[in-house]
Amino acid sequence: MAKVQRESQKGDLNKAFDFNIKMLKQLCNMYDGGEYYAALWIAVVLRTLLKDSTHTNSIFKQLELKDMEFIDTSFPINGCSGWNVGDGVHNLIVYSNNVFAGLLKKNINISCDKKIHLSFTNRGNSRLCNKKTFDDWYDASVFEVKGESEMKLSRKDVIETLAEKEGGAHFDNNTTQQYAYFQKGDCLKIIINDEIAIFENNPVFASVRQIAYEVLETIDLNN
Repeated sequence: MAKVQRESQKGDLNKAFDFNIKMLKQLCNMYDGGEYYAALWIAVVLRTLLKDSTHTNSIFKQLELKDMEFIDTSFPINGCSGWNVGDGVHNLIVYSNNVFAGLLKKNINISCDKKIHLSFTNRGNSRLCNKKTFDDWYDASVFEVKGESEMKLSRKDVIETLAEKEGGAHFDNNTTQQYAYFQKGDCLKIIINDEIAIFENNPVFASVRQIAYEVLETIDLNN
């Protein structure tokens, strides 16, 4: 198929940027409204904005936006952070092992039937956040089994796995060992009252929603 030179390359690029940012915001609203499958499409838009390859340059690179410092809302890798214990939760004995999930809140709530409900949510707004260069931000671990160098996922891994292997833009019959581990509800191996806690939703989905928040906040703070 023959290629045609754009009449206004810069203008078309700005339109593509605006379109993708609007779509990203709409998909985040869908996710926040309970349509969690929107995480796959969030990953696709983030890949379009951020991923460079040997054959293509991302929208951010073409617009020179990767020179910005990116908002980093992840919890510190050392320590047990991000717990949100609801009203009515009493007498829990919680033990957390060496699994790090830096972009997630871990919620423990009691339902009206007195059952424990566990869920992951994205961290949301954080006043106390760091700033990093794009490469440091993109490649930083947001999931990690401490002491096992191969068992980790970066923001790059999260975005590209959801978009390219899990059905965002493409579905691959094979996935990575890391994603297979961290997407499970019991991936943190948290012990609550002597039982492994199984969370009700996909932690990687909640993490890509938080990555989208960081990207949108980075853009707003640099406008």
